[in-house]
Amino acid sequence: MTDFHDLSKLPDDAAYWHGLEARVLENATPLLCKASSTRPGVWAPLAERAGALGGLAFAAALAALLLVPPRPVSPAAGAPGLLRIPQDDPTMAAFLSSGEPPPVVTLVLPDSRRRP
Repeated sequence: MTDFHDLSKLPDDAAYWHGLEARVLENATPLLCKASSTRPGVWAPLAERAGALGGLAFAAALAALLLVPPRPVSPAAGAPGLLRIPQDDPTMAAFLSSGEPPPVVTLVLPDSRRRP
């Protein structure tokens, strides 16, 4: 036994389906019109002014970008930056100065006594 209903008993007559559509729309249309006319949409006031609000948002974003102070071209000497190579790191110095890659053990467990 299946969980599906037997659909073979539904009429194939087009007049039946047009009549059903007319009855559904006849009963549903007054309810839908009444529901939509009694309470305005929450976003209706904003939707009327969407173009102006979008322009104001764009102007505010542009003003924020123009008012951001400029970044310095080079970071101050001695201050670590995001992409600066630390000068006193023995592992990094060994990695950059060697002709071949250092062993993985050197990268994982650096020996602070060994200076290249």
